[in-house]
Amino acid sequence: MGIVKGLVFGYCGRGVFWLIGLAVVGFGLPGCVEPGVQGVADPVAVAEREARKHRVRVLLANAQQALADDRLMVPKSDNAYGWYQQVLVIDERNPEAHWGMRRITARYLQLAEQAFRSGRVDKAEQMLQRAEKIAATSTQTAALREQYRQSAAANETYLPIRELSARSEKMQLQLTRLATQAQADNSRLLIVARSDAEGRWIYQQMRAAVTGYRLRGNIEIGRVPRVVLIDL
Repeated sequence: MGIVKGLVFGYCGRGVFWLIGLAVVGFGLPGCVEPGVQGVADPVAVAEREARKHRVRVLLANAQQALADDRLMVPKSDNAYGWYQQVLVIDERNPEAHWGMRRITARYLQLAEQAFRSGRVDKAEQMLQRAEKIAATSTQTAALREQYRQSAAANETYLPIRELSARSEKMQLQLTRLATQAQADNSRLLIVARSDAEGRWIYQQMRAAVTGYRLRGNIEIGRVPRVVLIDL
């Protein structure tokens, strides 16, 4: 056989092949592959894939430690929620990260229930809002809120957020009833509002409802608007 210009000759096991242009002609080539075209992993792609795997392992280890230490969403630079989020950016289906998010949610619901039981309503609401940000459903958080409100002290009246934000007529009527009750029982007030301006508005509505009577009380800033008749 003569040497043909441009002809690539090679071995593969017991077979022989010739590569002419883009065509491969050969015989007796079971399991042979075209050299430099198939069967050779891209070293750059392999390195990137291994780097991603290593990064995910590190992030998961950080997340698990933060979760064990109850660092759920704070501090900002080192918390379980943040670490798991970074994992999901790399691998959105990562089962460990999704499990971690569910654990954080469950822990916040647990903390909310504990805060409700100890009377720290604002703290409980903060925990519920964080749970809702992650994976808690509105049904779950509403059930906890309702459970607590049913067992709340008789001297506490919660103000519906939507009605209060709208300064609605319904809200004004509710405040009028509370002011009348405070006057009848000669009770001091504690107004809890989301802002100083909101607290002053609540007080003004109540004071206008009992002209000539001096309502006594304080305004506090909190997440859960309510009026407490202290002396009942």
